Amino acid sequence: MKINKITLKNIRSHKNTEISFHKGTCVISGNNGCGKSTIAISVEYALFGSGSKIRKNAILRRGSKKGAIILEFEHNKKKYIISRGLERKGNSIVMDKDSTAFYVNKKDILQIKRETDLNEKIVEALGYPKDKSRELFVITSYIRQEEIKKLIDMRDTERKSYIDSILNLAKYNLTWENMKDLLKEIEIMKKGYEGEISIKQDFLKQEKSVSKNLEGIKKEIQQITARALKAKKNYQEKPEELIHLLKMLLIW
Repeated sequence: MKINKITLKNIRSHKNTEISFHKGTCVISGNNGCGKSTIAISVEYALFGSGSKIRKNAILRRGSKKGAIILEFEHNKKKYIISRGLERKGNSIVMDKDSTAFYVNKKDILQIKRETDLNEKIVEALGYPKDKSRELFVITSYIRQEEIKKLIDMRDTERKSYIDSILNLAKYNLTWENMKDLLKEIEIMKKGYEGEISIKQDFLKQEKSVSKNLEGIKKEIQQITARALKAKKNYQEKPEELIHLLKMLLIW
């Protein structure tokens, strides 16, 4: 996934901010409290919404009635735009349906009725597992400071177990173990097929040889038949010659 641009409207300290990310390494610097962390948090919230565990009232700018995060990115040769709108209603902050949308190659592909609809569509587009999408993003693309410390403080076995659980590596190991028996059976079948192919090839060679011999026999039969017909004709026309010939053979 390559992030191209993010737009923040009334999001924490950002009243109306647009940031473009170019190829290569991008560095965001500034004094404490200027809104650097908000950019990273907004990316996470745009992708996972309520699944990001970020509270809506911690995102919408204080005193604002409405706000929005618009994230533009590329993934698997497709261009995506996620727009997540927030609206203040009384003491609560809810999804603003009017400014919530999901575009693929500039086409609006989803009528947003619930936040979960958008969450599922984004996870599907990214190819993340539904139950571990945010965790996978956190350890592969965006790690908060406290989560880096958590990973560092873990013992080797704990860290391995933690990463395995997120990436579902145990499932793939089990699949590989089950595949071994299947691969053995396939190898046996392969050898059997190779033997059958070899037999078939030998049979085809023999068939070709027999066909060639049959052609020779056929020609000989044709030659004998022609000679027999000729002899029959000679006998009918000049029987004395045939008798003479027989006598000569008997004498010989």
